[in-house]
Amino acid sequence: MLMDTHRTYSDQANYKFAQTSAQTMDSWLNLIEQQVIMELNRNEKFQRFLYETESETEAFQFLKTQLSQTFNKVVQFNHLIDSIYVYRDIDQTVLSSRSFRQLGEFGDKEFVSRLASEALTEQWSSVRTYNEYHPLLEYKVEGQNVRVISYVRKVPLFMSKNGLLVININVNRLETLLRENAGDSVGYVRMVDSEGNIIAATTNIPEEAKAVSEVHSSVSGYFYESGWTSKDISEEVFSFLNLWIAAGTVGVIAITVGMLWLLRRFAHPIDSLINRLTSKRQFNRLDFEYLDNLMDELIHQASEYHFASNQYHDITRKQWFREVLNGERTISREDWEMHAYEEGMAQEWTASRVLVFEIDHYKDFQEKYTPNDQSLFKFAIEQVVKEMVGEDGIRIWTTWLSSEQLTVIAHGEPHDQAQRIKQWVKVHLPLTMSIGISGVVEEPCQIAESREEALELLSYKATQGIDRIYTAIPNSERSQLEILNVIEMTAQAAYTLRMGTDDWREQMIQVFDTIELSVTSRSRLLTLFQYMNFCLSKVIKEGPESYRDTFDKSIEPQLINLLDRFETVHEYRDGWLTAVNALADELEQLRAGNHKYEVFKQIEQYMKQCFHDPDLSLAKISEHFCLSNSHMSRLIKEATGVNWTDYVTELRVRHAKILLSTTNKSIQEIGVECGYLHQVSFGRVFKKQVGFAPGDYRKQAVLKKETAV
Repeated sequence: MLMDTHRTYSDQANYKFAQTSAQTMDSWLNLIEQQVIMELNRNEKFQRFLYETESETEAFQFLKTQLSQTFNKVVQFNHLIDSIYVYRDIDQTVLSSRSFRQLGEFGDKEFVSRLASEALTEQWSSVRTYNEYHPLLEYKVEGQNVRVISYVRKVPLFMSKNGLLVININVNRLETLLRENAGDSVGYVRMVDSEGNIIAATTNIPEEAKAVSEVHSSVSGYFYESGWTSKDISEEVFSFLNLWIAAGTVGVIAITVGMLWLLRRFAHPIDSLINRLTSKRQFNRLDFEYLDNLMDELIHQASEYHFASNQYHDITRKQWFREVLNGERTISREDWEMHAYEEGMAQEWTASRVLVFEIDHYKDFQEKYTPNDQSLFKFAIEQVVKEMVGEDGIRIWTTWLSSEQLTVIAHGEPHDQAQRIKQWVKVHLPLTMSIGISGVVEEPCQIAESREEALELLSYKATQGIDRIYTAIPNSERSQLEILNVIEMTAQAAYTLRMGTDDWREQMIQVFDTIELSVTSRSRLLTLFQYMNFCLSKVIKEGPESYRDTFDKSIEPQLINLLDRFETVHEYRDGWLTAVNALADELEQLRAGNHKYEVFKQIEQYMKQCFHDPDLSLAKISEHFCLSNSHMSRLIKEATGVNWTDYVTELRVRHAKILLSTTNKSIQEIGVECGYLHQVSFGRVFKKQVGFAPGDYRKQAVLKKETAV
């Protein structure tokens, strides 16, 4: 009876042994399957290889090399894998971790041909001999006559099937793993395929040994048989067990007696401890639910860690790229090639160019679309750049260094592709892009300098226009004197605006026409426009206090916003003239509500007729209009913002500047015409107002005309 009981327990232990071996081996096979499928599923090169029709191009040859390297990495990572290959149905070619050849030249062609015609999506094969090269080869090479089992899956995974993926598992290595798992067991276990062929087994299996237990794997379809290594081993084991049972019984009795003695001696402390524990916690059936939730939380945290790890890799890559492009990190060819290898990119550095794709009117783009929509548009732009440039065999690196600028390093000449990309964006997306292309980058250490060159090229779109490609700085013969002339004309226009005449509009249109015809970067234009606004503000605020309030509250905020948003000179001109037109209307309303302004208009007309009189004085003007000196002085101050003396001086100097610029009269004659009998006094007043002596001002005016011609 005891013998039968022992035999029953022995058979159960034998079954558990087979079951454990099956679970261990299946977990390895399943792990290999999942790792390879996951790696290839997220590998863009694998998907492109399945669908690429142009197999003779340089880009396709490079793609094959990259994918073969990926296969090699997978094989090196898992020692059980002997080889991996993929079969393309569209041209009947096979790419493995060792070679690329037609199916007819492939040593495993019969296996591939048979499985390609079957309807099964995936399966594990019987044990077989694998030859990668044609069996007629007389010399031995790696990949010949290897005993393997193969995992076969039709690919791609989620769309129409265009080929086969085959993962060959080395049977000898699998058998080593099975033996290590079995250890020094007195039993044996063997792995058998569906046709009864032994795939792998532990050592010393006699021919007369019969399987005691058999386990079928639902994962691979293989069978795992186990039994004893000799016919009488069970009797030996049972005799050995009887001795141990007797010894165990004596030991249990001794331990029980000892425990009873200890319990009697220490019963009170143990009872107290149990009472304290049970009073602190009441166990219930929800404990298992708690453990289940805890396990879910651990799995969730593991997934989050994996996601965070991938994010960290992306951030590290972008940071390295950003430091290189910004000049914060100087790299050599070796540094570049090492980083390219880590990223799975082509390693060799070749002559390149830096391209910067800039979204036009980005402020409007931000206001019009939500952040999610903006991200989608940017993703589309980056993918189009990668596809259109990459399809011609040009290797590229891309990153959004700023919110509106996509920076690209292209190993080749991407001018034609840039034109196609710009046109595609214009047609398919609600935006346009301007593109700056640097000169040739011979060494990686020149990348930052080349990016600065591309950015500088883009800065000229303010005068040259948007939706264009810039490859060189346009030639410019404009001088700094023209900038000074622009400032002077702006100040004159602001003065006429303050005085209530319409000449300012024509003057400013002429100013902006001059700027538009120039070739100037956006940074210089920004400085120029800021100074123009300063001149306008200074002149207007020299008028009555009501003028200052109007300018500060309604006009100045518009001009500041315009500086931040403008893309081209034409846009800035339209916005500036609109804002200043509104200012002119408001100033006109202020004048219309002030009856003193009508009196001042008469005074102004009279002053324009007699300001050349050297004897002109406040008393003479007051007497002409039958007003007291104080009343006249106050009236001029309220209307112009300056006192009588400054008002007369400004009229005379303005007229003198016109005569110096347009006539050949002597400085003495011009001084007399402007009310100054002595050339010295005229020169002193003129230099104080303008900053130049009359003679120097005339030279600049002549030089300006010659430059314009």
